[in-house]
Amino acid sequence: MKTQLLCIFATGFCLTAFAQDYTDFDLGSYKLPDIVRNQLDLSVNSYGRLSDNVGSSTNKALQGNLKTTFNRYKVTRSFMGQQQVQLLINGDRKKAEEEASHSYQFQLHYGNSSRFYNDHLLFFETGAHASLCQDGFKPDKDTKKHETNIEAALPLRMGVGRIERVEDARQAVYIIENLSKRKVLNRSLTQEELLELAQLISTVKNKRFLDSRLHLIEEIATVDTFFQQKELLATLGSSYFTTLYDYWMYGDRFQRGAGWEFSGGIKPGLHYRRRSWETDSKDVIPSLQADVSFNYEKPANLYWQHSAQAQIIGFYEKGDDMQNNKYNYTDLGLNGGYSIGYYPNSRTNINMSLYAKIGWLKNDESSAIIVKQDWLYTDTRLQVDLYYYFSPQMRLSVSGLVNHHFQDSKKSIYPRWDTQLDLSFTYSFF
Repeated sequence: MKTQLLCIFATGFCLTAFAQDYTDFDLGSYKLPDIVRNQLDLSVNSYGRLSDNVGSSTNKALQGNLKTTFNRYKVTRSFMGQQQVQLLINGDRKKAEEEASHSYQFQLHYGNSSRFYNDHLLFFETGAHASLCQDGFKPDKDTKKHETNIEAALPLRMGVGRIERVEDARQAVYIIENLSKRKVLNRSLTQEELLELAQLISTVKNKRFLDSRLHLIEEIATVDTFFQQKELLATLGSSYFTTLYDYWMYGDRFQRGAGWEFSGGIKPGLHYRRRSWETDSKDVIPSLQADVSFNYEKPANLYWQHSAQAQIIGFYEKGDDMQNNKYNYTDLGLNGGYSIGYYPNSRTNINMSLYAKIGWLKNDESSAIIVKQDWLYTDTRLQVDLYYYFSPQMRLSVSGLVNHHFQDSKKSIYPRWDTQLDLSFTYSFF
């Protein structure tokens, strides 16, 4: 009898060990390793149409675009930076009856953000943003219209604090929890081993591969080697590999953050615009933006996420409008928001957010035809987003929004309500 009781106790202890969860794991303790990520995307699209209707001339249309984007993302303990270069070319030619029209658009964008940290989490951030956009339109053989826009800005920022991305740590817990439920593991992992696995996941994800299939093979093999070296596997079979593949593919779909930062910065900018429409015109438009911001991200546990932000921001611009009227545009505002997210599993989440802003806008025009603008305004928004994964065949996405805008000028009071509901239901038959 004693032997039977002892066996029952031992069996219960083993089942408890296998069923142990990791709800006490602190996502906020995770720190990204040194990573560098490079990504190059290229897409080409074309469209053509030829129609010949009875009693009419032949209609022809040809359109096409080319888009390429390069992204570089680098994170170390002393540096966080991102660069992006994007090229977009659009063009079309249409002919109806005897008239032909042409249009094109050329866009080139560059963005760079570089943040430098010291040991006390004080940081200095700089960078550059520049863009070139050229549009051309020829509605008939006698008319040509062109517009060129060149914009540049130099952001400068100082602050303290740091927000870490921790979805890789959450993915590590997803993998371990579900392998434990299927009794693939022979023991529980310590906090240090979970953090080691999470850092390994972050590192292998950012290795450079031209072939995405080879990249996936390398990722799975690296994680498998970790389990083998730690002697964590009780069995090797379909439960192990299917679970590992599933949570590798879908365990990091929702971004999570941890930490806080307080900062202030300015962003002087310059906009050059040249038009050739009915008459030629050239404009140089300077601008200045300044703000003080606070951001906070707190994973309360594995399932709940708190996010908050507050900002005082001012924007000033001086230039000419479309009718060549001189203007001075000023916008000052105080805004803040809070959101709470619930992530019960890797495929389902609910987010509710509240955002509010109060501001003052002033626009002085030199033309007597245009009425001067000077008003106080508020914006308040409540939004709820739900994504529910019933099964691989059935998914539901719901987004609801209620927004209230209030504007008080010297001549009128203008309140407005807006509501929006988006519902998407997907069912896959195969």
